[in-house]
Amino acid sequence: MHRLTRRAALVQGAAAALAPSARTLALPAVIPLSFWGGWTGPDGLAMQRLVARFNAETPDLRVTLTLYNWDLIFDRWRSQFDGGSPPDLVGIHATEVAEFAVGGMLREIGREARAIGLSGDQFLAAPWKRCQVNGGLYAIPLDVHPLSLYINAGAARRAGLDPLNPPRTGGELLAWARRLTDRRRGQWGYAAPAGDVECFRQWFSLLYQNGGSFLDARGAHCLADGPQGVAAFSFLRSLIAPLGVAMPQEGPVDADFLDGRVVMYPQGPWYIQGALQAGISLVTAPMPLVGRRPAVWANSHVLAIVNTQDSARVTAAMRFIGWIHAHGLDWAQAGQVPAGNDARAQLPGTPVWRYLRPFVAQLPHIVYQPSLLAGTSLFAEQLPTPIITATRAAMLGQQSAANAARAMSEGVDQALSPSF
Repeated sequence: MHRLTRRAALVQGAAAALAPSARTLALPAVIPLSFWGGWTGPDGLAMQRLVARFNAETPDLRVTLTLYNWDLIFDRWRSQFDGGSPPDLVGIHATEVAEFAVGGMLREIGREARAIGLSGDQFLAAPWKRCQVNGGLYAIPLDVHPLSLYINAGAARRAGLDPLNPPRTGGELLAWARRLTDRRRGQWGYAAPAGDVECFRQWFSLLYQNGGSFLDARGAHCLADGPQGVAAFSFLRSLIAPLGVAMPQEGPVDADFLDGRVVMYPQGPWYIQGALQAGISLVTAPMPLVGRRPAVWANSHVLAIVNTQDSARVTAAMRFIGWIHAHGLDWAQAGQVPAGNDARAQLPGTPVWRYLRPFVAQLPHIVYQPSLLAGTSLFAEQLPTPIITATRAAMLGQQSAANAARAMSEGVDQALSPSF
């Protein structure tokens, strides 16, 4: 037990006598929270604004947001976790929760979520399910972001097409792409890029539209090389050759869309504000049904607390998560579909609804990539993973659709861990 000596008491008394008053000098303790996320587009600016509002409204907490590229954040987080100085909070994807929960890097927050009134019935079921691992809750869903079709409405009208009556089938998509392609002017009707994850997401959607599946029922074998996956690669490659309605060796699709080189391309809702800020006359539409059943790639951002035994920091971090959930409609203005049911129900009254409506319409048909213990390495966005390498080979015509699909399956099988 610490004992107060007579000398210490005299010093404390003198200090108190010199002080104007204890009330004047007492300052509230401010708990600092470090928050990492991978939002590097327009949605990153929106999250920065939300954090600034939270800090202004919550003087006893101070959240510092640091944004990294999605392909950098995970290795940096692991390094800092191992070194003993990780962030307090992370914004990751729903399909990554299992990997980090099983790895011991996330705090189980079921009791804390209940304490602030958050439960599964307040969220879309698909992302909420991904936040649970082995019976525990390890994250809170923030949004849902499927692909939809972006259309430059001005270019469509100049080609005699009605952007308010967009293509709904594979045949209509090809007809539109032909009408919109003018190679002499450097204008392409559609985007099927080879350079990163953008085209894989299209392929993944078509795989499921064709009735396929990425993994077998046990999660032990990749089925990319089945007939459905081969057909998906064949369709996407045909847009480049022989049809010539998509740019060969296309690079960044967002830039090509903004510059008018591409008139239609699939993208998530996170780029809505980027297109609008660039002055594009934008129309969004559901992904056309190329296969035999509706299906579209999707993922979700989630908020999670990095594993710690500091109960005060956990409580503080949960307050921030609860605040962000309560402001889900503000996050939607960044171009995201809120995972919270209340915020999503209010979307029709917001300016962004005209662009988010097709994304919401596709929620019954979303398909998440599997949650794997090697997920962040297999599903990296721009690294030379087996998935991106195979997609690039198919889209550049370096391998046949069948060989590229086989290479993907073999590469994924080598890295597979149990799915959740």
